[in-house]
Amino acid sequence: MTNANANAVAYFQPTLHDFNINPFQKKQVRRYNSFRFIDLFCGIGGIRLGMERAGFDCVFSSDINDECKKTYNANFNELPHGDIVHIHEDEIPDFEILCAGFPCQPFSISGKQKGFDDNRGTLFFEICRIIKAKQPPIVFLENVKHLIHHDGGRTLKIILE
Repeated sequence: MTNANANAVAYFQPTLHDFNINPFQKKQVRRYNSFRFIDLFCGIGGIRLGMERAGFDCVFSSDINDECKKTYNANFNELPHGDIVHIHEDEIPDFEILCAGFPCQPFSISGKQKGFDDNRGTLFFEICRIIKAKQPPIVFLENVKHLIHHDGGRTLKIILE
């Protein structure tokens, strides 16, 4: 192999399309473990897609947006439950990982940055309610740009506490 060919091979980055893989297929290629997770503020299922591809099992999903729920259902053949505010902790199956893409607009530099003064910002405390009741060993929250700087760092301090 020539040096030019070796470099070309080294820079080849295969995608799912190169292997004719459907990222939404239910069948798992390899099972690493049996961790169960819940998918809160699930949107169209971006977090779930990664978690399932890693071999984890989704046992519950929730979102308030009807259009997102339709797309999630099309992607995963599961209609998410509605508003988490109206779902009692006992209605949520046991799990090891809580995943949440909680609304970022109240905290992001792209939004109005009202934080916990915005009703969407208080949804973080619904996550806390479920954590307190279920005591999962792992909590996975979506990254929100500017969260560490929001309100002079006080927002992150509240979240960490």
